[in-house]
Amino acid sequence: MSSQNNNVNVKYKYLNNVNNVKANKVNYIAEKLAVELNDKKSLNYYRKVAWKLSESSIYTNLEQAKTGKNPPAYFTWLCNRLLVDKHLT
Repeated sequence: MSSQNNNVNVKYKYLNNVNNVKANKVNYIAEKLAVELNDKKSLNYYRKVAWKLSESSIYTNLEQAKTGKNPPAYFTWLCNRLLVDKHLT
């Protein structure tokens, strides 16, 4: 019984560490987006995007959005399109 509890504790610690690493990465990406798009008020939305979309998709959308008249709005539109297409909303 004790070894089973140890296995559960090890698994819990591993999963907790994985979630912390992902959360740190999500926050880093979200903060970078807020700076790049000069839109700190949308930080929570950027966290959602960073959690649900791949980095490749995010940075592709960011580069495309920078070419528009309103980069933050264009970025949001591009990401929402992906989130809806992938049923991630």
